[in-house]
Amino acid sequence: MVSSPVLQALQNTFRVRPTAYLPELPNSGVSLSRWRRTEGSPGLFRLPQRWYTLSVILQPMEARAWFGARQVWSGSIGANLIRLTPPGIEPSWASDGAFDFLFFTIPSETIDKIAGHSAAEIHEALRRSHPFYVRDEVVNQFGRNMLKAAESSRRFAAEFADGLGFALVAHLLDRYVGDTPEASQSRLSPYSLKRIRQYVEERLCEEIRVGDLAAVAGLSVSHFAHAFRTSTGQAPHSFVNSMRIERAHQLLLEDRLSVCQIAVECGFKDASHFARVFRASTGLNPSQFRLANLR
Repeated sequence: MVSSPVLQALQNTFRVRPTAYLPELPNSGVSLSRWRRTEGSPGLFRLPQRWYTLSVILQPMEARAWFGARQVWSGSIGANLIRLTPPGIEPSWASDGAFDFLFFTIPSETIDKIAGHSAAEIHEALRRSHPFYVRDEVVNQFGRNMLKAAESSRRFAAEFADGLGFALVAHLLDRYVGDTPEASQSRLSPYSLKRIRQYVEERLCEEIRVGDLAAVAGLSVSHFAHAFRTSTGQAPHSFVNSMRIERAHQLLLEDRLSVCQIAVECGFKDASHFARVFRASTGLNPSQFRLANLR
């Protein structure tokens, strides 16, 4: 349960006082606080682990994030992006700049109430496909309305906020668990696929191993490889190569880099390797493709 000692612990973690705080609601069990820092200073923040925690970024920020000792994010985080973390993952994040975000805690028991006899499968599905910095303006709006209700003097404002707490959890399950628990275990969620694509796009010029992609998804290599093929119809290695070829198409059409430079830029071992993979994909070697499209 979220109590004053826990709020104090959050204050110690984020090193500021909350600009707004809604304590644990009696029926939904959801709590909500808003944390804002206008001046940057180095900081490492370890998040509580007893509940599901949900962060909603209100203003763009720069941050790094870890699950245990594994770094899973480094760079910009846009407004209206959310991060849902199940209990037991040991998350932490660091930022040297300003931040402004909403922070929910959600007891597992609340999910149990909504999920009923499927609760165990729902919890497992959330662990496999939890959203990680994905856009969700609905959650943002829920949070803002809950805070407004907390500040209101109207007679049933507390009950309204409590109802929104239940609605918030229902929205998260409806959007992020997937069609069925069984399906979520055999396929990657759209949000995991988006994160993997972003990871590959940012590292095309580097070596990318299947283990690296599995780590982004939070899965074992064997489970990831099966789920990825089921979700996309491609093996992870083929997917990475297709993205390299996609990028090579763009660079070849710009006519500003040599074929050798493009091979390096797109992460191929050398120009001959690039030519073989490109020809297998398009039926033309890179120079022929460029000539055919720049006339």
